[in-house]
Amino acid sequence: MALVFGLDIGIASIGWAAIDDTQEITPLLGLGSRIFVAAEVPKTGESLAKPRREARGMRRRIRRRAHRMARIRRLFYRVGLINDVVPEVLSDITADDLTPWLLRADGLDRQLNQRDWARVLLHIAKHRGFKSNRKSEASDKEGGKLLQGVTGNAKLLHDKNYRTIGEMVWKDEKFAEHKRNKGGDYSHTVARDDLLLEIKTLFQAQRKLGNTFAQADFEEDYTKIFASQRPVDDGEIADMVGFCTFEPDEKRAAKATYSAERFVLLSRLNNLMLIEAGERRVLDAAQRKTIETMAYKSVKVKYQQIRKALELPESIRFNLVQYKSGEIDKSEDTTFAELNAYHKLKKVITDSCGELAWGNLTNQPDKLDAIATALTWYKSDDKIREILAPEQLEPALLDAVLACSFDKAVALSLKALRNINPFLARGLRYDEACTAAGYDHSTPTEAQPQQFLPVIPTDEVRNPVVLRALTQARKVINAMIRKYGSPTQINIELSRELSQPYSERKEIEGKQKEFQAEKERTVKQFNDTFGRDPRGDEFTKFRLWREYNYCAYSGAYLEPARLLEEGYAEIDHILPYSRSMDDSLNNKVLCTSKANRDKGNKTPYEYLNGASASPQWHEYKIRIETHKAFRQAKRNRLLRVDFDEKAEQEFRERNLNDTRYIARFLQEFLKLNLQFAPSENKIKVQTRNGAVTSFLPPIGVCLKCVPMETCTML
Repeated sequence: MALVFGLDIGIASIGWAAIDDTQEITPLLGLGSRIFVAAEVPKTGESLAKPRREARGMRRRIRRRAHRMARIRRLFYRVGLINDVVPEVLSDITADDLTPWLLRADGLDRQLNQRDWARVLLHIAKHRGFKSNRKSEASDKEGGKLLQGVTGNAKLLHDKNYRTIGEMVWKDEKFAEHKRNKGGDYSHTVARDDLLLEIKTLFQAQRKLGNTFAQADFEEDYTKIFASQRPVDDGEIADMVGFCTFEPDEKRAAKATYSAERFVLLSRLNNLMLIEAGERRVLDAAQRKTIETMAYKSVKVKYQQIRKALELPESIRFNLVQYKSGEIDKSEDTTFAELNAYHKLKKVITDSCGELAWGNLTNQPDKLDAIATALTWYKSDDKIREILAPEQLEPALLDAVLACSFDKAVALSLKALRNINPFLARGLRYDEACTAAGYDHSTPTEAQPQQFLPVIPTDEVRNPVVLRALTQARKVINAMIRKYGSPTQINIELSRELSQPYSERKEIEGKQKEFQAEKERTVKQFNDTFGRDPRGDEFTKFRLWREYNYCAYSGAYLEPARLLEEGYAEIDHILPYSRSMDDSLNNKVLCTSKANRDKGNKTPYEYLNGASASPQWHEYKIRIETHKAFRQAKRNRLLRVDFDEKAEQEFRERNLNDTRYIARFLQEFLKLNLQFAPSENKIKVQTRNGAVTSFLPPIGVCLKCVPMETCTML
C-alpha cells in the first residue's frame, strides 16, 4: 500500500485525507477536519496571552506594593510611631479625620501628631509616582503620555511656587475634581523624584516644628524603603535570544544592527528585477549602488523614486510591485527599503552632536552594531551605559543614542552577517552568497526520524497563530499515523492567512467582500443578458468578456449574446497550462475558438511570431499595452517574451509549490523528524500552492462524490 496523507492547514482548522495510492477505484481511506480556536482575539488580532500577561503584571504590582507597605509599617513599629504592626488606628478613618492631602500640606507649617504623621507617610508610600529607566520612553505612546503628565505637573509645581506635590494637589484647581489619574488620563502623574523631595521637605519641617518622630535616621530608612525597586530585568532578553542558523555558538543579531539592516537591503536589491515586454532582468552594479545610496540618504525609498533615479521608461515594471489596473503611480507609491534604526540613530546623533560625529560613526559599522545591540537587549539607561563602555563613545553621543529603543532579532548572528554581506554586495543571491561565505543554507540540522512527530520547536516559530496551527497539524498527523500507519508521502497546503499579520488578513477579508459584491453584480448582469444564472465556466467567461470585449489575439469584437454559443468564444491560458501550471485569472483571457485552436500550446509571443517582429505582434502589443483594464500581472503574461524551458520550470515550481518560509520550515521539519514508510518515491513532503487545490474539482476530483460512510473525524 502507498499511503499518502493530505492536509489543508488554516489558522483555525485543518482538513485532512488519507488515500491508498495503489487503489484506482476507491483510494480514499478517510477524511475529516479538526476545528480549533485561533491563537488571537478575533476582533483585534491581539495575543490570547495579553489578558493573562496584564493580570499577572497587576498581581505583581499589588503584591510588591503590599510588601512595601508592610515594611513601612514594621519600620513605624520599630521606631515607636505606632504600637502595632497592623494598626487599626490608621485604617479606622472617621468623619472628623482630615484627608491625607490636607495633612501633607499642613505638615509643612504645623507639627503633626503621631497618627497623622503616620497617615501622611503611608499615603506617600502608597503611590510613588513615575520613574523612567529609559530616555526613549518619551517616544513610546503610553510612556509619552505619562511623561507629558510628569512634565506638566513639574512645571505647575515650579511656576506656582508650591513647596511640595502634596501642597500642589491640595490647593491647585487642576486637582479639584480628582486627585489621581482617571480613565486613561495621565495628566495627574507626578515624578518620583518630586515625591522624594516632598519626603525630605516634610521631614525637615517636622524636625524644626519639634516632631520627635522625624529623626534623620528614620528619614533615611523610610526613604530607602520608599525608593526600593526590583532591579530591571537587564540581561533576561539577551539570554532568551536564540542561536544563529550558521554559527551555532553565536547569538542571533538584533534586527536594528547596521549589519542586519544592510543584509535585508542587499537581499531586496538582488531580488528586484525590471520587467519589459515580459522579459525580466536583474539590476546592474551601477543601478544597485544608486538605490543603496538612496536608502542610506532617505528614511524611505519608494519605487517611484527608484524609477526616477534610474531614469526608467514607463514600459518597465518592477517584479516586487503588485500593479493595479491603470494605477501605475499609485502602485509604485509603496516602500522598497526602509532602514529604520539607521535613520533613527542618524537623527538623534546629528541633532545632538553634529554631522561630523555621525560621519565618523558610519565608518565604524562594528560600533553601530554594538549600539543597536545594546539598545535592543537592555532596558535601563544605566545598563546600556555599562554595556557600551568598551566602545569609548563620547558622553554627548552616548546620551543621544539613549533616546532610541529597538526590538526583535534576525535568524543570523553578526558574525554570519558580516561574512555574507560582502557577497550580497556583489549581487549574489542569498543562497549563492551563503555558499561563497562557506555556509550551506540548505543543509539540514541533525535530527532522528521518529514514527511520531515531536513537539514543534518554539524558538523557530514565534508567531502564536502559526505555532498553534502547526501544533494542531502535528496532532492530526500523529493521529492519522496511529490509525492508518506511517505514510509514504505527505502533501500539505498552507492557508495564505498563516503567513500574514492580522492587519493584512483584515485587508484581504475586505477585498474578498469587494470581490463577492462584484461577483453578484456580474451574475446579475449575466442573468439580465441570458435569463438565467451562469453554470460551470460561464461565469469566468462572462467576467473575462467584461474585462475585455475583444478576442485577445485577433482583436475581433466578441458579441455578448453569442458568448454561450458553442464554437464561438473560449477561455484560453495565456501561458499554456501544461507549461506553466498557472490556472489563475491573471493567466486567462477570452478569445475566438479559432484563435484558441491556432495558438495551441504556444505563448502569444510564439503564436504571433514576435521573434520576427511581425505586424501581428506589433498590433497585438500596442493593443495590450493601451488597454487599461488589464492588471499588470496579466499584461506581463500577455507580453512575455522569454518562456524557455528554464522559465517554464521556474513558473511550474512557483505555481505548484508553496515557497513561503513557514511552508519550507514545515516541509523540512517533517522530512527531518518523521519516519516515512519505504517507497520508491523520493519526494516525501510536498507543500502545494492553494491555486493547484482549487483547480482539482473541475478536473474530476470531487469529494462530494465520496460515500458518507468513508468520512471520519480524528
